[in-house]
Amino acid sequence: MKKIIVVLVLLAALFMALPTSANAELLDSTSYYVNESTGIFGKTNQIPIPKSFTNERVILQLDIKGQDVPSQLKNPTDMFVHDGYMYVADTGNNRIVKLSMSGEILLNINSFDHEESSFKNLKAPEGVYVDADGDIFISDTGNKRIVHVDRFGNFVEQFVKPESEALKNTEFEPTRLYINNSGLIYMLLKKDFQGFMVINGNNEYIGSTGSTWVTASFLDWLWRKIGTEQQLMSRSSLVAPPYRDFIIDKNGMIYAVVVTVEENQIVKLNSMGENIYPEGNYGEYWSSGQVSRNNLLFKYPYFVDIDVDNYGIIYALDQNTRTIYMYDSEGNNLATFGGYGSGRVDKFMTPVGLCVGEDGLLYVLDQAQSAIQIFRPTYFTEQLRLGVNLYESGRYAEARDHWQEVLEIDATYMFAHRAMGKALVKEQKYVEALAEYKLAEDTEGYSQTFKKYKNMIVQEYFVWIALAVVAFIALVLFAFIKIKRYSDKLHYKITTWNGGAD
Repeated sequence: MKKIIVVLVLLAALFMALPTSANAELLDSTSYYVNESTGIFGKTNQIPIPKSFTNERVILQLDIKGQDVPSQLKNPTDMFVHDGYMYVADTGNNRIVKLSMSGEILLNINSFDHEESSFKNLKAPEGVYVDADGDIFISDTGNKRIVHVDRFGNFVEQFVKPESEALKNTEFEPTRLYINNSGLIYMLLKKDFQGFMVINGNNEYIGSTGSTWVTASFLDWLWRKIGTEQQLMSRSSLVAPPYRDFIIDKNGMIYAVVVTVEENQIVKLNSMGENIYPEGNYGEYWSSGQVSRNNLLFKYPYFVDIDVDNYGIIYALDQNTRTIYMYDSEGNNLATFGGYGSGRVDKFMTPVGLCVGEDGLLYVLDQAQSAIQIFRPTYFTEQLRLGVNLYESGRYAEARDHWQEVLEIDATYMFAHRAMGKALVKEQKYVEALAEYKLAEDTEGYSQTFKKYKNMIVQEYFVWIALAVVAFIALVLFAFIKIKRYSDKLHYKITTWNGGAD
């Protein structure tokens, strides 16, 4: 009987040790951040953190409400979120749809009965933008134009290839577009890699800005080592890497993602078209096999979309790993989540679009699954957002409260310790800051803070240190004089005594 009881107890303990379905889901969906990413063959260190977003809704089938329109997206390519509505460039269905949060089609824009429209129907639109008034601007890529409609879907105007000698050899096929505060239309062209084309409201060409850089990559260097002369001749012309997507913030800064590059995949361009975002490797490099002379089986990050929330945090969507990366203004990876998966929440197959709404919700467009997933930030992420925003606004004391909340949830979150260290340094609490930098394993921050602490100690106690030095020197001199006098007196006595003996 006792043996049976012992066996039952052991089985019960084993059963309790196994993860429940809820725990398994939590573990499966746990986010992480990249602590170090040093290139193709470099080390990428993934540090687990609490779940950053929870799935709010998945939209697979659209609610057509009796309309004679397709009820499913087909090869969608772009998405824009404004005022609680989703606007999708449904490329395969040659339309733009305006959707409610539940997936109801509120507008189905696919044709125009207007004399100024050079084409009646949209053809493979690949971009959509909505202004503050709710007017919609469409990259009608197949028809080589941009179409402006009002918030009801009525045709307003169109923009075609401007008349300019500079565009003589340019094929006008707009894909992504955005409008800045001055009303200038920025766009990316399908076959032109000269940066962003800019036109005004009169369809006049203003110029191009933000041209990317032509550099020889590691692959080019490797190819020069192993390629034949004929192969090298065929690769002699280097092409600047293209932008894939972009947004413009309220200050006129352009945030964009660049593809086919080993580093600086995320850029922030000022009014001069210069990148002011920290240089470095963004995303994660991964290999699917051994690297050999004839079979290079590794992949770069391939960011396909970008957005910036109200807190200044950047969200970048990597199509290779099907993951979303959160970065602050200094290029620190705050959190990463997602991954490959079919028919699963939190996972994606071919993500092509990403938006952050004014409400803080995250929207992801999956082309392969013809689906939209909507995510809500967890309490951990909300505190993280507030901490970053307050710190970057110079409100360090207020930021500390939110970082403390983050650390209550995850005491090992290094970025919070680093941010706490920086905030404490601003308050000149160097001893506490050193402790935070130690927990963050931030040797550079620790070293710089220690120097500041040392300088503060020297300045604070300078008078006492100076007096101590003077006192020490005086004591040494006094001792030297006393010893010298004693030595002279002793020498005199010895000399006198020796003389008396003679």
